[in-house]
Amino acid sequence: MVSPTIAATEAEARAKVARFAAAPNFEEKALVGISSNTEIDFKQFDLDEPLPADLTTNGERGSLEHFMRGNGAPGPKTLRELVRERTTRGLELVGTADQVAEKMGQAMEEIGGDGFLISRGGRDLSREYITEVCDGLVPALQRRGLMRTEYTTSTLRETLREF
Repeated sequence: MVSPTIAATEAEARAKVARFAAAPNFEEKALVGISSNTEIDFKQFDLDEPLPADLTTNGERGSLEHFMRGNGAPGPKTLRELVRERTTRGLELVGTADQVAEKMGQAMEEIGGDGFLISRGGRDLSREYITEVCDGLVPALQRRGLMRTEYTTSTLRETLREF
């Protein structure tokens, strides 16, 4: 799952990321997604205390393990540290639509796979974001041959079976 940040220039895209991280409710919004996946209400924990090492879930265990690992540095981490690390690790897709498409293509060449699942990453989904992806990123991916320009089947079931 990726959460690209797209703008007319790389500087504008980086400014968007900075504004999101500086928002007063940043931690709360960032925890919504991980709470949804893990079925853990993180409001019960102090942001500035380490999470219990024995934290378990009936939700997605892999998501919880990935989140709690943080950036891989040793030692217990506070919830606030884990949230901040989560926004800066992994495949960084920040820039113009062409820059982001190029990075996505490089990642596919390096690690393989059959595509990306695009998410807003804890931020509010907006018409602006959908437009940036649909009118900017999708055509950039299509120009590189990384995304189809038409479907070869007539139903969703048939389309999914192609993979």
